[in-house]
Amino acid sequence: EKNTVGFWTHATDTVSWEFSITKPGKFDVQILQGCGKGQGGSKAVIEVADQQLPLTVEDTGHFQNFKPRIVGAVTLDNPGKYLLKVVP
Repeated sequence: EKNTVGFWTHATDTVSWEFSITKPGKFDVQILQGCGKGQGGSKAVIEVADQQLPLTVEDTGHFQNFKPRIVGAVTLDNPGKYLLKVVP
């Protein structure tokens, strides 16, 4: 019912998605993030094509109060398949 990532309990937990682009360029990386009151501050890194975007989880008041956030941008030089990975 819920298409979300959450309740990670181990530093070795990760999630990844494969995607394709048809034109190279610079792309903003946006997350839709929710976090329970008083639970913010966890660190993670988004990895794409040997580029890393660090992020700190923000308290949104409730884990289902989702907030869109642009965490940075990546440059993808070639069309084709890529892997986006989130690592705590």
